Amino acid sequence: MVQIQYLGSFLDIKENEKVTYTIQVQDLADVSSVASSVTTSFKLPKTKNNYEALKSLSLPSDTSNFPYLKNVCKLYNFGTTLIDNGWLKINNSDEESFNVNIENGIIDFFKDIEGKTIGNDLDLSDTNHNKDLITVINSFERNDYTYIIADYNGLNTYLKGGVNYINVDYLVPSLNSKYIWDKIFNSIGYTYSGSVFNSELFTNLWVTYPKAPPTEADDEQLPNPVLRLSTNKTGNIEYVGDQTYRILEFNLENVTTNDNDFLNNKLIVKHTGTYNLKSIIYGYADYRITNNWGGEIGSEESILLPALRINGVIKLFSNDYTLNLKQGDIVEFLCTWHGLSSSNRIFILKGIVFLSYDFKLTQISQQVVDFASEFLDVSLSEFIKEIMMRFALTPFIDVESKHIKFLTLSERINTNNVKDWTDKFVRRTDENYIYKGYAQRNWLKHKYNDENATFNNGFLSVSNQTLQPQKDLYSSKFYSFNNEITSFYDSDFTNNSFPIWNREINETINNDTTPPTKTYDVNYKGLSNRFYFIRRNILPKTINIGSQLLRIEETANNVAIVDTKNLSYSDAVNNYKDFVKVLNDTRIHEIELFLNINDLLDLDLESLYYFSQENQYYILNRITIDLTNNINKAEFIRVKYN
Repeated sequence: MVQIQYLGSFLDIKENEKVTYTIQVQDLADVSSVASSVTTSFKLPKTKNNYEALKSLSLPSDTSNFPYLKNVCKLYNFGTTLIDNGWLKINNSDEESFNVNIENGIIDFFKDIEGKTIGNDLDLSDTNHNKDLITVINSFERNDYTYIIADYNGLNTYLKGGVNYINVDYLVPSLNSKYIWDKIFNSIGYTYSGSVFNSELFTNLWVTYPKAPPTEADDEQLPNPVLRLSTNKTGNIEYVGDQTYRILEFNLENVTTNDNDFLNNKLIVKHTGTYNLKSIIYGYADYRITNNWGGEIGSEESILLPALRINGVIKLFSNDYTLNLKQGDIVEFLCTWHGLSSSNRIFILKGIVFLSYDFKLTQISQQVVDFASEFLDVSLSEFIKEIMMRFALTPFIDVESKHIKFLTLSERINTNNVKDWTDKFVRRTDENYIYKGYAQRNWLKHKYNDENATFNNGFLSVSNQTLQPQKDLYSSKFYSFNNEITSFYDSDFTNNSFPIWNREINETINNDTTPPTKTYDVNYKGLSNRFYFIRRNILPKTINIGSQLLRIEETANNVAIVDTKNLSYSDAVNNYKDFVKVLNDTRIHEIELFLNINDLLDLDLESLYYFSQENQYYILNRITIDLTNNINKAEFIRVKYN
């Protein structure tokens, strides 16, 4: 007897209503989709009891939203629980009945992530950062985000003082796939396991930030200054170190700040980043000159120059200065003058002629990187399915514990876990030689910058000449890198490009010369929505790296450079090699089984099954349980034979 329990009460079912229940995981006949276990459609009569449970659904003027909710139910057969956490779906109704079915399994997981995106529904705030040179360098060995040195089709290097520098202005960060994967599962309270997730191929799989950052900046493009101050007040003189340089401190006035604290003439930095400091000082130090006998013989002036005290350390600088500051740094704004000396003269400071003083401090980090803002259109289900496709994964869910175990197709086919169901065998009712849904060539396809490109696609090849020639099995929203190999900086930096910019080359002809001369100007136009998978290789090498925009250079060790290993679908096809062997020798057997309730409760879709009657080993693809008798039909896929 079939029973359905909903919200603690049992629903009424039509007498002698036939209910069958099909248990399955991912259908091997369609690796691009994820299937759930499901009952056939059956009828619930429109009784008072059912009306109350379904919130008066279908009655005149009803306002029930029951058909649109995840309605959790239990399914029993002769008092034994078959489905403990199912989803009761109301499909339609007629004059006498509601037509319903029950689903469970992986649908619970995909319903929990339905409609959610990486940008909207995951907390990625721990990866937000200001892009500057030091942040780029420090990211090379991070596990959440990183800047991978690659050719993004921008201005990769620049020359300064005869030294060639990697140009970070045209680098974009990448987000780690395991980081995203963990965020998805944590966000909905699920756990996962699987050998793939400990592999370097998964942990070293990254997704690029899809948007080109700004690469030019001038005063009009820069944001509001962090601090602007001016004064015409003199102050006390403080002697620092020897008498060659002297520091003037003063009480500042006319100070304006933007989101920073300014207390006791000191700026307390709120945001780590790269800053530009512009200063204008009008004034001079006025000296009286005497001889060795104290007689005054003239006067001299020394110009005033800007200076800073950062965390107690004096820094002298030019009027236009780039510096890196960290959150919590204490900055004081000073000025200095150069002391005068001579072997036969004595210089005595008469005073400071101080007319005006102006500082403007601006954070010039190229970009505040917020991954969430650019991942709004990547759904959680799209990302999960992309990873499953690349690694040929099948999910096995424990609904109660909310744990999903992922097995590769090779692990399923080659498992040593075997159940002997010889004594359950009734008869083989059907044998098929064609895997539905497959062609001779089954394409896995990337997106490309060149819409005519195909070089990184892959296909599953089935040796069955009766099938149609080809079909598209899966089309990704992620882009492929370009086919051409490029080189920059030196021979260690040679690989495929991942265009985030488009180069526009403009030719100018000067007809005033004989012969006419040509010059070329390159403009870099930023692209968007360029999601690439990319890999990182830590290169134990010292390089020169800098920002042409920020006018700052450093050296870096153990740098992250691009690696394109196992990124193409032609590489991913290798994960299906054991499955292709099955496809090339297809035997799909429909077998009737005599199963008792304990057999059904112990059903294990991860194992292989053996029948001595067939002398074959199989994957159980799906089993249909007739809840009115003990005769059940199952679809088995041969994977081994003696």
